[in-house]
Formats: sequence, C-alpha cells, structure tokens
Amino acid sequence: MKNITILFTILGVIFFFSNCTQNKEKSTLEFKISEDIECFTIPYPDILGISMQLLKNDSLLLINDFRGDSLIHIFDVNNQNLLRKLISVGNGPNELISPLEIHIHNNNLYIYCRQRFFLYSMLTDSLLDGSKNMIKRFQTPSEASRLFPLSDSLFISSGYYQKRYALFDGSGVKTLEFGEYPAYWSNEEQIPVEARAMFHQVNFEKHPTSSLFLGYSSHVLDIYDYSSKIDCATLVKRIPMGKYNYTFTTGQILSAEKGADVEKGIVSVSCSSKYIYIVYNSKKNNSEKKDSQIYVIDWDGNPIKVLNPQKNITCLYIDEKENKGYIIAQESDDTLMYFYLENKDLLLNNHPKTTKNIFPEEYSLKHKKIFVDEIFQPDKLAIVSDYLFLTCSVCDSMIFQFSLPDFKIIHKFGHKGQGPGEFLHPYIFSDNPNRLTIWGFSDLKKIRQYYICRDNNIIDIKHDNKIILTNPNKEFVMSEYQGYNQIHLIRDSFLVFSAIPTKFLLGKINLYDQMQVNEYNLKLNPDVKEVFFQDNMGVLSASDEGIAFLYKYKNKIDFFDTNFNLITSTNSDAKKLAVSTDPSLSSFAENINCYNGYYSGHKYLYALYFGYSFEDSKKPEYKPCVEKYDWKGKKIAKYNLDVRINLFAVNEDTNKLYGYNSSDEDYFYEFDLSVTTSSP
Repeated sequence: MKNITILFTILGVIFFFSNCTQNKEKSTLEFKISEDIECFTIPYPDILGISMQLLKNDSLLLINDFRGDSLIHIFDVNNQNLLRKLISVGNGPNELISPLEIHIHNNNLYIYCRQRFFLYSMLTDSLLDGSKNMIKRFQTPSEASRLFPLSDSLFISSGYYQKRYALFDGSGVKTLEFGEYPAYWSNEEQIPVEARAMFHQVNFEKHPTSSLFLGYSSHVLDIYDYSSKIDCATLVKRIPMGKYNYTFTTGQILSAEKGADVEKGIVSVSCSSKYIYIVYNSKKNNSEKKDSQIYVIDWDGNPIKVLNPQKNITCLYIDEKENKGYIIAQESDDTLMYFYLENKDLLLNNHPKTTKNIFPEEYSLKHKKIFVDEIFQPDKLAIVSDYLFLTCSVCDSMIFQFSLPDFKIIHKFGHKGQGPGEFLHPYIFSDNPNRLTIWGFSDLKKIRQYYICRDNNIIDIKHDNKIILTNPNKEFVMSEYQGYNQIHLIRDSFLVFSAIPTKFLLGKINLYDQMQVNEYNLKLNPDVKEVFFQDNMGVLSASDEGIAFLYKYKNKIDFFDTNFNLITSTNSDAKKLAVSTDPSLSSFAENINCYNGYYSGHKYLYALYFGYSFEDSKKPEYKPCVEKYDWKGKKIAKYNLDVRINLFAVNEDTNKLYGYNSSDEDYFYEFDLSVTTSSP
C-alpha cells in the first residue's frame, strides 16, 4: 500500500467514522414491533472521557476510554465500585497509545493498539492485577485498522486491503484476504479501494458459540460463516442499513466525508446466541439531536423488533442471561446506564410476570411438635451451622442457642443494659451459612459477626456470672444510627435496610465508606393518615443473591437485584386489601393480612402468607402457607401448613422448617420440606 497520510476526526475514531449515504436502496429491515424501554443510571464514581467500547466479564464492566490517563476502566457493576484502571498512556513498559480496541475471548482480554499495530493479551483472571501481566502477541501490517479474535489462534482484520477483510493466524501471519467492499451508492464500484475502505471502516462481533461473525460499518452489516480449521469465510447475508454518499480524496492525503443528508448510522453492536442488537442513530448533521434506536435481528438477518431507549447511545453491551442491556449514553457527560431487555415484563430467567399465585409444586405439610422446657417469647429466629438462634427481648437472657435437630440448649446469653456485650434490643440474622450477625447492642451503631461451627461455638466468657459476647470475627461501626428496620448484610459489607415507618424508603449502605449507594422509594397514599395502614406497608428481606419486599396488605412481593433495580413483582396489579384503617372500629378485624413473615435463606426466600383476616384467624380452618421463591422471583413451591405459626426459620441443608406460635409457648413445630405428597 502507498505511504499515505490518513486524516481522522474524533467522531471517526468513536463511531468508526460512521459516515455513509445515498445508496441505491434503503435498509432491507422492516420492523413490525416497536417497544419503549426505560433506562436507569448506574452511579459511576469517576468521569468518563470519550467511551469507545463497553464489555462485560462476569460482574466486571470494561470501558475503553479514548481520552484519559488510563485507557481501560474496570467497574464492578454489582457493588458499583471502580476497581482499577488499566493501560497508562505513554511509551514506557506496559504503556500504550490510544485508540485501543479490546475484545474478550475465552479467558483472554485482547488489546489491539491501533497506532502501533500491536496485539497484546492478558488473562481475564488477572485484570485486577494491573498491566504487568500483559503479553505482546504480534504486530500486524500497517494496512490493518481493526483486529478481532475469532479464536485464540485465528483473527479477522479490516483495513486498507484490496479485499474488505483479512485473516491472520496466531503468530500474526496473514493467510487470506476476502470479501468485497459495499457498492450501494451509484457508481461506487468505480471509486478507488482506499477511499471505499476509508468510508466503510469495519468493526466486528461474533456469535458466542457458533462460527458466525459480523463485520459492520456505519451503513452496512455483513454476517459471515467461517471455520477456524481452514482459511475460508462465506457471506451469509449483507444488510444495507441506510442510504449514503460521500466525498473523498486519494493520493498522499486520504479522506472520506459523508454527505450532509446522511444518517450517522450504526454506532455500536452487541450479540447474544439468539440475537444481534444494533444501535442505530438517524442524526444527519451536527445541529440535530437524535436519540438512538436499538434494532434487534436474528442471526439469519430477520428483523425482530425495535427498542426505543430515548437516549443517545455510544456503547452497548447485552447480557441476556441477566436480561439487561448496559449502555453509555451522551447526557451532559457520558453516563453509564442499564435497561431491561423486555421492558421489565420478563424475569431474568425469561419467565413472564404473572398476576396469579400459581406454583409449580404445592404440598400439605404435617407438623411435628418439639417440646422446649424453657419460657420465652421469640422475636427473631436464625439458623447457622445446624444451630437455631432466637432472640427474646423480654427474657433475662436475650439470645438462645439450640442444637439441631434435638433442640438442646447450648447457651443463653445477653442481657439488657449499657455494659459490654449487653443489649437494648437484640436483632440476629445469618448472612452466611456459618456466620451469625448480631445488632441491637447498647451501642446501636455496632454490628458484629461471629463464625459458628460445631467445634467452636459462639465465642463467650463469664463475667459477673453473666455470659457475654467478646472478640467478634468482624465488627462494623455505623457513622450514625437511624431508624433502621429489617437490616441485612449482603456481599460482606453492604447494609440493606428498611426505613419504614419513619420513611417509606429501602436503602443500601457501604459500611466501609458509610455512603448510601442505592435506595428505592415506596409511594405514600395521601388518603391514608395512619402510617401502619399505608398501602405499601411491608417488610424487607435480602441475601447475597437479591432483595425482596413483601407487602402486608397486598398479595404481592417485589424482587430486586442487589442494587435495588426492580426485577419483577409476583402480582404487579395487586391492590390494597384492608377495609379499615381505624383499629377502634369493629371492621378492623376484617382486614386481610397477606405477608406476615419471612425467612431469608441463602438459596431461597421463604414467605409466610396468611390471606385471611384477624377475625378469620380464630377459625380452625384458616391456616397459613409458606411460599418458596428463588431470589429472581421464580416460584418454586407452596407449602400449606396444618398449624398456625407467626415466626419461622429454615435449615436449607436438611430441608427442615422450624416454626413457632406465640400462643403455644412450650413447643416448636418442625415441618419437612422434602415431602413428595402434593396437595389434593
């Protein structure tokens, strides 16, 4: 190729010079389905420069930044932390010059430095170790513009070749040129190859499992089939995306500029095993403001639908397993956001929301009575390492530890007071199968964690004839105490809480920096003056896998991811069932109570459902049930109980449920959840 000077513009770098226009035919895609989608901002703790690519590896988002001191940002989307920046700009060891092109294949992150024509790689497992593990793979010819891994030993390239594409082996040897340049504009076949290559600059994506890849420029998309064993690639379908025309120069200075009436075209593409997602922008000039659309097609090139995010998108990544799309949108600054692929009408497992409380399995359980020779009125139960812990705020000893399944008392400890290890009101939960977390000490800012196992029971000593807790495995101290209820610790250090009834707010705090990182506001009904009878009264449950809010007066549970993004509701149309908000009225006893308790398992949520009034609870035929869900809201099973309970815990290892009824002080009830006899 001749030694020429190529004039790039910033827009050319970002959008792969997304410039084309007036061809012989417009896009062959005609969509019959159009859906509006809502985008939600992800708090990003830094300034994004000019974002060129967005990739995802497990929970890590990788952002390829054109302008910055470091060119790759690594962001944990689950915990919303910027974990690291990779690739400093410069000429020293492990330093590169922008623009980069990054792709993930198998366990490798491939980094192509387009200015130096060098390909590098590093293991995805070592991303957080920095750039020191970056390996130089090979150098491409100067004709190369883009490089994409079809496998770890086969790479597809576009650039200034006589053909549109080239294949390289794992050592950087070019093995094949193939493919014709687009020619949809009148007489485009007569334009020199260099100018056509300049205008139709190509980027790549591939099918996650099959031998299909995409080559796309701003207005033309190719679907190819290839084999990594032989040097060949077959065009499956070429799709023109819009009309284009352009002016150009060749010779020592090479340039190509789109016509004034040409749409921006394809901006970004992301692929799943089912579909190809294409960000398309119909903006025609710099003064226009246009939102992007996301075209969804299958791998045969057939149109499926159009998504309308009402955002100007520059980067897209689709995670169908999570049922989410991640984008970078041009707001006042580049903004990281996400949306649900099915407009929040599908669960993450692609099961639709339902307004009927139908479970795939339903059982009737018989109880077994367990006599306990102890007087208490439990407030909370938790199971840790085959021990049952309970709290009793009115007992002399406020925490009891029982061995299971024999219900023998191991310890009873903790006293009301202001001294070391003493309590105002104890609150316990298990945020780990082998760990008990305790709150409610005389210093309400403290949260302590204790590992529990058979050979090393809860750490305790006797002091003034009292058993008190000492030396927790971990202790968090909140900067301030607020009116928290139903607190949980998830992912080791995030406090999830309900502020009800002070505020109708659910929130999450990072206990390391004391910053509130997420919240979810529940609506208040202005017609209901008594807070306790608000339509959205309920309780909060959480685990490392998700968050759930259970409504007291609605047959409804909201399921969230761990960042309080709503996934689904078990009954999205549920209305308040209470008929009276004044406890002085006799009709108050007819109010229907729905969810009156829960247990946060590490695998599942267990919800105690009544569905009857206080008046009906006096009748023997009315009994509660326990509903079992996974943390994405999928219904697992329903267990109809033969006795009433108002407090319970579940041992997920033995599949046993232990319930308690405050009117039957001498007994616990045991239920076997591994039953196989269905309800009639």
